[in-house]
Amino acid sequence: MVFAHLWDSEGRYRAGTDREPVPPTEAWEVGLPITQTIAIGVPPFLPAGRYRVVIGMYEPVGSGWRRLRTETGE
Repeated sequence: MVFAHLWDSEGRYRAGTDREPVPPTEAWEVGLPITQTIAIGVPPFLPAGRYRVVIGMYEPVGSGWRRLRTETGE
């Protein structure tokens, strides 16, 4: 799954999108760049201010998720 999440300055999740990547990871080829466009629907009641956008990938596992590690193991 790829995600884009919007977090406020107090560390609260405010909006976001989680979805399967297109093309699916099984079709990815080593060394070729993959570009994803993800829109975050911002609720109209959300006040103006500074927000943090967090993007990434995870593997769904049962009713939860497992964070994917980077090449450096982070």
